[in-house]
Amino acid sequence: MKKYALIFIAIIIVAVVYISFSRQDMKPPAEHRLSVIHVSDQDESQKFGRRVGGHCYLASTTMMLKAFDPSVEFWQVVIARGNSTSFTYYFPKGNESEIKEGLDGQGTIMALKAIKNMGYQPHVRLRTSPILVNNNGWVKMATELGGEVKTYWFTPPMDEYKSVIASGIPLVAAGSPCWQDFNVIEGYTSDKLFVVVPDPNDQGKTDPKISCPTGLGLQNEVFWATPLDKQMHHSQILADMKSSAKDAPEKMVMYANYLEKGSFIVNFEIERLYFARLLAAKYLEERGYKELAAGYRKSALLFGELTKFVPSEVDKNKHKEEIAKVIRQIAENEKSLISKW
Repeated sequence: MKKYALIFIAIIIVAVVYISFSRQDMKPPAEHRLSVIHVSDQDESQKFGRRVGGHCYLASTTMMLKAFDPSVEFWQVVIARGNSTSFTYYFPKGNESEIKEGLDGQGTIMALKAIKNMGYQPHVRLRTSPILVNNNGWVKMATELGGEVKTYWFTPPMDEYKSVIASGIPLVAAGSPCWQDFNVIEGYTSDKLFVVVPDPNDQGKTDPKISCPTGLGLQNEVFWATPLDKQMHHSQILADMKSSAKDAPEKMVMYANYLEKGSFIVNFEIERLYFARLLAAKYLEERGYKELAAGYRKSALLFGELTKFVPSEVDKNKHKEEIAKVIRQIAENEKSLISKW
């Protein structure tokens, strides 16, 4: 009996030692740093004639994808969301007293759609409770796209994050100890993170590359990509754009109606719609849809007229009549384009 007991103890010791060494082998290097190519959404939009912000999540996504293919361009990632011909509005207070315009879709979560349509698989990590996981927008989108998603409840998987970086893939984080908005994690040490931010001037910085203590780690949503075919999925992008284009004119008319009935404009960001139409025109031109390209270029010019009301010192609500009038013109223009898809 003693003999069997000693054999059993020996097996347990060997197993423990094996597991211990296996885990040690799986641990990421103590420190690692990539050299991420900086991309600023504001600088990139300036190349098209007007400086437009609000795309830091797509600039960060572009930086991450450039780790696989340096030729990936910011404007392509913007288009790859598939919603550049869309329009929507919502009521921030749940009633018609206030109204906000924008592109249709799921906001920053659309970065995952862009990743997939650029020919990569999205991977997502986020904190959520087991009860709420099925209702989480990031989880839904990643699952719908055939991506890989894992959730946690308390402690972020920092060892996994470090392993991904050590494999040569930077991470996109929806906020980090270094930066309050979307940024790219390009490296780490035992107690420090190295990040790259799209527009450092947004928070009074000049250098886009920043380091800071790791603190409690990456507490916000984190995503990255792995290659599939690394090709833009043009048929899917065009299908998404066509679908968005059908609904946009009617929604524009309804938005104009609400303005005329007295809804108060809040957080006016019409420049994003201008930029989306401008890039839609560029993309459609390159794909050979010259008539559609000309039509969306016209929409971009009309949206561009409304950007004069964006500055904070301008009271948009004193100009609702003009805004509604131009929105109706855009709706009429885009309605005439539907049959040309």
